[in-house]
Amino acid sequence: MWHCFGRSSDLGYLRKQHVSVSADGVFYLRLLRVKTAEEQGLTLIPDKEDFLTCPLHSLAIALVMQSRALRGSAKPAP
Repeated sequence: MWHCFGRSSDLGYLRKQHVSVSADGVFYLRLLRVKTAEEQGLTLIPDKEDFLTCPLHSLAIALVMQSRALRGSAKPAP
C-alpha cells in the first residue's frame, strides 16, 4: 500500500460500504486519498488450493501478530 499511497497520512478513510466480499469469496476494498480525492481499488482473491499462499490468510496473520506484539505479551528469555 505504501507504493500506491506514499505516506500513510495520504489515506483518507475506510468505511464499511467500501468493503465487500463476493459470493465466491473475493475481497474488494476501495481506498480514498485525502489530498487528491482519488479512489483506488484493491482486490484480494483467496487461494482455494493452498491456504499458505492466500493473501487474505497472510494479511490476517500479520494483523494478529502485530496486535500481539503491541500488547507486549512476548516475554523476554531469561
